[in-house]
Amino acid sequence: MFLRRPFLGLLTLGLTLTLLGSPSVQATVEIITPIPELPVTKQPSIDFYDARIDPYTYTGPLLQMPIGPDCQVNVTGVPRLRSSAWQAQVSDDTPAKQLGTVIFFDRVQAIQQGCYSSTQVMKQIPAALPTISARGYPAVKVALFACVLLANTTFGGLDTEVIDDYFYHLPPGVEVAQIGLDTGVMFSQLTQGAVNASIAAGPEVPYVPIVVRVTEEPGAWNDSLHSTPFQAYLVFYYISYAPGIIYAIYEFARLLIASKCRFQPRFFIFLAALFYLVVSMLLAPTAPLSRAQNVFRYLSWMVGYFTLFTVLLMWLRIM
Repeated sequence: MFLRRPFLGLLTLGLTLTLLGSPSVQATVEIITPIPELPVTKQPSIDFYDARIDPYTYTGPLLQMPIGPDCQVNVTGVPRLRSSAWQAQVSDDTPAKQLGTVIFFDRVQAIQQGCYSSTQVMKQIPAALPTISARGYPAVKVALFACVLLANTTFGGLDTEVIDDYFYHLPPGVEVAQIGLDTGVMFSQLTQGAVNASIAAGPEVPYVPIVVRVTEEPGAWNDSLHSTPFQAYLVFYYISYAPGIIYAIYEFARLLIASKCRFQPRFFIFLAALFYLVVSMLLAPTAPLSRAQNVFRYLSWMVGYFTLFTVLLMWLRIM
């Protein structure tokens, strides 16, 4: 996905340089349940793009949220938790306030069911919480969303993910984080394996879920976006639009006075230039945007391109 915006090349270069200089993501999802055939028990997870989250650590059962047709979360298939045996896997010194269910969404399943962004399923989390609680699980504390890139890459960025208005749909009381595509697949296999083992053992044997510990980690993208060098770079980006905006306002006022407020095609050109410059300045290419903001972004592009073509046609008439 590419964004065609002024200075985007410079912004991308600056963000890339800060990414190269940022620390690597540490493993922040640890599988507590002993699994002999599992060589790696720690996987990276990061905060959502451009999020500012207070540090947290939660430990509890790992639960996959099934996604049905038309990207609808279907909690009817969530296995019942009739026993607290999973707590035996938790360290005795873990505070009670750090215990809670960790739900996750598998990206492969989400794509197959027509989801185009994490926000679609994020909106449905509050409605699913009562059912999860009724099935015997502790309060949901963390929701993990698998990305399209693997865990050993810099996943979760605006170059591969749909970065929309997720910040308007954060589930109350639930932290959200991102994991790699392969991590989501592995978690799906592990949780399904635990369910199958419980079924094979018979109804008299209670289901014991996989237990994980999740620790907050900003991630390379947020480390870069919130770093002092990149913030200074954004200041330069915003300031760079000021001369063009001031000049457009000056020329429009001068033309308005000279023409005694009689309409001229150049009025439209200056107004369109102002609209394009102001929207471009306010909506930086690296910022997560709501749908309304995206409408203004694309509308400004259309107006800018149309104005450019109009000027070119006027020049051709002069020639």
